[in-house]
Amino acid sequence: MYFSLILTTSYYTLIIPYLFNTNLLTFIHPSSPPNNSISMARDKTRLYLTLNHRHFVEGFHWSIILAPKDPRRGSAESFDERNDSIRWDLTNELPNGSRGICPWWIRKSDVNQRRSISLIARILIGKFDEFQNIIYYLDNAFFSVPASVANCKTWALRAVSVLVHQRIVALRVPSIWELEQHGENFGRSVMRRIERREVSISETEDIPVLDLRW
Repeated sequence: MYFSLILTTSYYTLIIPYLFNTNLLTFIHPSSPPNNSISMARDKTRLYLTLNHRHFVEGFHWSIILAPKDPRRGSAESFDERNDSIRWDLTNELPNGSRGICPWWIRKSDVNQRRSISLIARILIGKFDEFQNIIYYLDNAFFSVPASVANCKTWALRAVSVLVHQRIVALRVPSIWELEQHGENFGRSVMRRIERREVSISETEDIPVLDLRW
């Protein structure tokens, strides 16, 4: 049996099951997007739920990346490998980069999407005007999700649920379970296209994107 806390605002009702069971986490969307104090204008800073393939291990590593607009293909910026993005994820890798594993912890790191050898899919969940201002809200949201959850995917999905609850993002999918299904299906589809050599990733703009924003 699950117990639910029902929070109602003027825009939507959020049903939060006891212990945050992700299969039951449901969002009842408004008829129009929330009137956020944070703008989601086009061509601004992007927030992605990202999938990295695990090489010879089944499944994906899930994380969240805040990044600028992709540089135009072939431009000098597109080959710039300096860090320009921020990633949050749950990991059991040792903090100092040494080999081995440790208890799960929330990692925040500077990254460059193009430099990754395993990033194969991005799910767009938000756009923002101010890169620096939004970091404060994201840090508060992401570090409120305990690191003791089951794995990187569970943590990332719960982190997104916090963003929806705080009206930082609005999604077209009605539940976190459906967000998970969209992500898994999209990731597997991209992997099949890569295996058939229909997709080749050499620049950031080549990394496939699924837009699930409201």
